[in-house]
Amino acid sequence: MRKYGVIGDPINHSLSPLLHGEIYSQIGIPISYNKQLIKNSELSSFVIDNKLQSYNVTIPHKESILHFLDSLDSVAVEIGAVNCVMNKKGFNTDWLGFIKAMAFN
Repeated sequence: MRKYGVIGDPINHSLSPLLHGEIYSQIGIPISYNKQLIKNSELSSFVIDNKLQSYNVTIPHKESILHFLDSLDSVAVEIGAVNCVMNKKGFNTDWLGFIKAMAFN
């Protein structure tokens, strides 16, 4: 089973486990997707020690996590924020949702 998650502080509001769980269920891939409350002081050790295959990042860590990752994709560098991490590489996909939402109007 693949292990994913979302980190933030606060985190209780996040719908990510519900959304990702449903999507993966519909395509037949078993996953575990959990919310994790990570304080700013815990961010560095989380990046180093976590066992997740990838994870999403929400407030307030989207910018502060940059300093703890091994690399960033070009979009994350340009935007200066990360919302997805895989293998200690940060990505920013938030802009895709924004662009699609704007094109919808």
